[in-house]
Amino acid sequence: MSKIIDNTLVMPQEETYNEIDRFLSENYAPCIDKDFIKGENKKILEEQIDNIINEELGIADEVVRLANLIERQVYSLIGQGVNEKTFNVKTELSNVNVDYTFKEFNTEEELVSWFKETRRYDGYSYQENTIYLSIYMLGGKLDKINLNDTIMHECNHYWECKKSGKDQYNDVYDIITNGISNWNPCISTMCEILYYCDEHEINSYVNGTYSTAIKKKKHYESYRQFISDNGINELYSMLKNAEKTINGYKQENSTYYFLAEFWFVNNGIFDCETNEVGDKIISITKYAYNYLIKRIGKAFSLYTAKLKEYEEKAQEAKIKMMLQRRFGEKENGDV
Repeated sequence: MSKIIDNTLVMPQEETYNEIDRFLSENYAPCIDKDFIKGENKKILEEQIDNIINEELGIADEVVRLANLIERQVYSLIGQGVNEKTFNVKTELSNVNVDYTFKEFNTEEELVSWFKETRRYDGYSYQENTIYLSIYMLGGKLDKINLNDTIMHECNHYWECKKSGKDQYNDVYDIITNGISNWNPCISTMCEILYYCDEHEINSYVNGTYSTAIKKKKHYESYRQFISDNGINELYSMLKNAEKTINGYKQENSTYYFLAEFWFVNNGIFDCETNEVGDKIISITKYAYNYLIKRIGKAFSLYTAKLKEYEEKAQEAKIKMMLQRRFGEKENGDV
C-alpha cells in the first residue's frame, strides 16, 4: 500500500514498477517493449532503475541545491527592492553567475512588449558562464512555481554544459528559437515543436518538473497527474499531438504551410525537398516523444526514491525521539 506523509505519496517499489507498466501501456511509447517489465524480466528492470537512481540522484540533488540558492537570493533581492543585479553562486561543485532583472506589469501587453523590445534574453550562456533571469510580477502576483521551474531549467543547462565542457547549442538552434516568434503561425508552431524536440531542453524541463514536485510534496496517483501538475505538461502535450498538428496544416494546403516548408529549407534547417519538411519534423518528433517518456520515467523513479529516503529519515527521527523521551538523552546503551 502507498503511504502519505505530509500530503506526499510514498510508493513501495512494487507499485512503482506497476506505475511504469501502466504509463507506458497508456501512452504507447515507441521503441519500448512493454512486455519487458513483466514476469522474469522484472528483476532486470528493478536493477536498471536502481542503477539509474544511484547514478543520477547525486547530480539531481546538486542541481536542486544550486537552484535553491539562486531562488533564495532572488527573493532576497525582490524583498530589498533591487531590480537589477549580477551575482555569483558557488558550491563545492558549482560556480555560476546570475544576471537578474525584476519588473512589475499591470497588463500582459506591457509584459510581452518588454520581453520583445527591451530584455536581452533568458537562458544560460556558456561563453559568459551566466544564467540570465527575467523575473516579473503581473497584476501584483508572482508565480512562485513558475519561478522555481525556470531557475531549475537554467541550472540544468548549466550542468549539462559543465559536464560536457562545451556549449550545447548551434546556429540552427538559434534560428529555431527565433522562428517561434515568426508572424507565420505554421512556422511558429513547427519551430516550437522542434524546440521541444531538443534533448537538452527535454532534460531541463523534466528536471524542472522533478524539482517542483519535490517542493510541492504532493499526492500523485499516476504518471498522468505527475505530468499534468507540473511544467512538463505543455511539452508532453505538444510532442504527443505533433503529428496530428502538422498533418492538419498539410491537409489545409494553405499558403502559410507552403511558405513554412520553404522557410525551413531556405534557412538550412533541413536539406531536403520542400514537400518533405513536414514528414521530417514528424519523424524527429516521434524520437523525441520516446526520449521524453523515458526521461519522465527516470524522473518519477528519482522522485519516488527521494520520497522513500524522506520516509526512512522521518521514521528514524520518530524512533529516536521516542527513545529520548523514554530513556532521556542517553544513547548507544550508555547508563
